[in-house]
Amino acid sequence: ADMSTARRLFKGAGADNTNALAFAGYTGTANTANTEKWDGSSWTEVNNLNTARRNSTGIGASNTAALVVGGYTTTVVGVTESWNGTNWYEVNDLNTARSSLAGGLGTQTSGLYVGGTGPTNPSALAEEWNGSVWTEVNDLSVARYAPGGGGTTSSGIIFGGDGAPALTEEWNADFAYGVWATATSLNTGKTLGSGFGTQTAALIFGGNSDNATTELYNGTTWGELNDMNSGRRQLGGAGTSTSGLAFGGEDSGEAVMNETESWNGIVWSE
Repeated sequence: ADMSTARRLFKGAGADNTNALAFAGYTGTANTANTEKWDGSSWTEVNNLNTARRNSTGIGASNTAALVVGGYTTTVVGVTESWNGTNWYEVNDLNTARSSLAGGLGTQTSGLYVGGTGPTNPSALAEEWNGSVWTEVNDLSVARYAPGGGGTTSSGIIFGGDGAPALTEEWNADFAYGVWATATSLNTGKTLGSGFGTQTAALIFGGNSDNATTELYNGTTWGELNDMNSGRRQLGGAGTSTSGLAFGGEDSGEAVMNETESWNGIVWSE
């Protein structure tokens, strides 16, 4: 089923292809605060964000517990909102306001927000969320915005993005302020795509130039899998490498989309 509100320049949150949340974004004429919840068969409109925005990042592995972080209103913001399954409520801002679909991973109470734009373009900054406040940790090896990401705050992964479209970096929190280590590059560099998963099983899909290609990371290498049915960029996504969802975005003609595709580990289904 399609989303009620077509949008682009956003990211989602959720556990798998039966449990997802879409929020914020750009409708083609205005930023939106609209939030929709996916139950495995349809989207339902729920309570809006407090701050409408685009280019924000979603963090969370459930449609009942998520964060929306940063973004652009009429300026770059560091505003963070937390979702309790019914309402959004404002919590502490980022230390450094950023936009442009920075990378996000983790959960509502333990998350990581990396890259983006502002105050530099692109940015290498990384901040960790402990459920209450943001703390700066070690920067990415290479600055970038709009990457895909997945995993946890102890073992995470960031891949692709403008500034380093093929680069993969793995996060290890065993050291003070964490360490980013370069891993195997993507076969096809991607910007403005989407992705999710873990450090040993991650998926990236969509991206610039109406890119429908999908790649899977197995902890060592990336391998190409079946393409999306509708190539797109600036889209939302949620799930795991074997059960995921892609929604919204923009097609090659710059039309804003509301189409949803489900991933079963092998193929995408509309």
